[in-house]
Amino acid sequence: MNNKDLYYDFNKIEKKNNNIIEENTNKLNYVYRFKIALYCIILFIILSNKNTYKIIDIILKMFRKDTNDIIDDNGNPLILGIGINALIFALIIIFVK
Repeated sequence: MNNKDLYYDFNKIEKKNNNIIEENTNKLNYVYRFKIALYCIILFIILSNKNTYKIIDIILKMFRKDTNDIIDDNGNPLILGIGINALIFALIIIFVK
Protein backbone atom coordinates (compact mmCIF):
# COMPACT_ATOMS: atom_id res chain seq x y z
CA MET A 1 0.00 0.00 0.00
CA ASN A 2 1.21 3.48 -0.87
CA ASN A 3 1.75 6.15 1.82
CA LYS A 4 0.11 8.80 -0.36
CA ASP A 5 -3.19 6.97 -0.03
CA LEU A 6 -3.02 6.77 3.75
CA TYR A 7 -1.75 10.22 4.70
CA TYR A 8 -2.54 13.70 3.49
CA ASP A 9 0.43 15.52 2.01
CA PHE A 10 0.60 18.87 3.79
CA ASN A 11 3.43 20.05 1.57
CA LYS A 12 0.97 20.52 -1.30
CA ILE A 13 -0.76 23.41 0.47
CA GLU A 14 0.33 26.84 -0.69
CA LYS A 15 1.00 29.16 2.19
CA LYS A 16 -0.45 32.65 2.13
CA ASN A 17 1.82 35.63 2.35
CA ASN A 18 0.93 37.50 5.54
CA ASN A 19 2.69 40.67 4.41
CA ILE A 20 -0.06 41.59 1.95
CA ILE A 21 -2.15 44.50 3.21
CA GLU A 22 -5.83 44.06 2.45
CA GLU A 23 -7.77 47.00 1.09
CA ASN A 24 -10.43 48.66 3.18
CA THR A 25 -13.72 46.98 2.32
CA ASN A 26 -15.84 49.64 4.02
CA LYS A 27 -17.56 51.40 1.10
CA LEU A 28 -19.64 53.81 3.20
CA ASN A 29 -18.16 57.25 2.65
CA TYR A 30 -18.33 60.21 4.99
CA VAL A 31 -21.24 61.95 3.26
CA TYR A 32 -23.55 59.03 4.02
CA ARG A 33 -22.24 58.83 7.59
CA PHE A 34 -22.97 62.53 8.06
CA LYS A 35 -26.43 62.08 6.58
CA ILE A 36 -27.21 59.18 8.94
CA ALA A 37 -25.92 61.20 11.91
CA LEU A 38 -28.15 64.11 10.91
CA TYR A 39 -31.16 61.78 10.67
CA CYS A 40 -30.36 60.42 14.14
CA ILE A 41 -30.24 63.94 15.58
CA ILE A 42 -33.61 64.74 14.01
CA LEU A 43 -34.95 61.42 15.30
CA PHE A 44 -33.82 62.26 18.83
CA ILE A 45 -35.50 65.68 18.68
CA ILE A 46 -38.76 64.23 17.36
CA LEU A 47 -38.79 61.39 19.89
CA SER A 48 -38.33 63.90 22.70
CA ASN A 49 -41.49 65.79 21.74
CA LYS A 50 -44.64 64.90 23.73
CA ASN A 51 -46.94 65.87 20.84
CA THR A 52 -45.63 62.93 18.84
CA TYR A 53 -46.91 60.51 21.47
CA LYS A 54 -50.30 62.24 21.49
CA ILE A 55 -50.57 61.79 17.72
CA ILE A 56 -49.72 58.09 17.99
CA ASP A 57 -52.23 57.78 20.87
CA ILE A 58 -54.97 59.35 18.71
CA ILE A 59 -54.18 56.97 15.84
CA LEU A 60 -54.21 53.97 18.19
CA LYS A 61 -57.50 55.05 19.80
CA MET A 62 -59.17 54.94 16.38
CA PHE A 63 -58.68 51.18 16.42
CA ARG A 64 -58.94 50.50 20.19
CA LYS A 65 -61.30 52.82 22.06
CA ASP A 66 -60.44 51.94 25.68
CA THR A 67 -56.66 52.02 25.79
CA ASN A 68 -53.97 54.02 27.52
CA ASP A 69 -50.93 52.22 26.12
CA ILE A 70 -49.08 55.18 24.64
CA ILE A 71 -49.37 57.99 27.21
CA ASP A 72 -50.53 58.01 30.83
CA ASP A 73 -52.96 60.44 32.46
CA ASN A 74 -50.26 63.08 32.99
CA GLY A 75 -49.21 63.05 29.32
CA ASN A 76 -45.94 61.20 29.89
CA PRO A 77 -45.01 58.52 27.33
CA LEU A 78 -45.10 54.86 28.31
CA ILE A 79 -42.69 52.15 27.13
CA LEU A 80 -45.00 50.89 24.36
CA GLY A 81 -45.35 54.42 23.01
CA ILE A 82 -41.59 54.89 22.95
CA GLY A 83 -41.15 51.55 21.18
CA ILE A 84 -43.80 52.24 18.53
CA ASN A 85 -42.45 55.73 17.92
CA ALA A 86 -38.87 54.49 17.60
CA LEU A 87 -39.99 51.73 15.21
CA ILE A 88 -41.84 54.19 12.98
CA PHE A 89 -38.93 56.59 12.70
CA ALA A 90 -36.38 53.78 12.30
CA LEU A 91 -38.35 52.54 9.30
CA ILE A 92 -38.45 56.07 7.91
CA ILE A 93 -34.67 56.38 8.25
CA ILE A 94 -34.13 52.99 6.57
CA PHE A 95 -36.31 53.95 3.61
CA VAL A 96 -34.79 57.43 3.26
CA LYS A 97 -31.29 55.99 3.10
